[in-house]
Amino acid sequence: MYVVVTDKECVVSRSLKQLNQKMSTQFVDNNFRQLGNNKFIHCSNEDFEFVKDLKIMSSIPMKLLYKKDNMLLYLIIVNMLMTFILMVKGG
Repeated sequence: MYVVVTDKECVVSRSLKQLNQKMSTQFVDNNFRQLGNNKFIHCSNEDFEFVKDLKIMSSIPMKLLYKKDNMLLYLIIVNMLMTFILMVKGG
């Protein structure tokens, strides 16, 4: 059992996956203290908001953060097309 105690509520879940789904968070097993078969964590409001933000940040795909700029490729293609048109028209 996983137990999360915040300033507002206490949430109990059988697995870490269910707990993260219930609370819309991304807790890691290392964050919990084990007492017998149960694992506990106490979070302040700031800690809880931080864990929620981790879930939001992890949902952003990495390729959106490092987006490739294709402007140079588009300019090269336009230049090649114009050169081809001028060669065909001139010859």
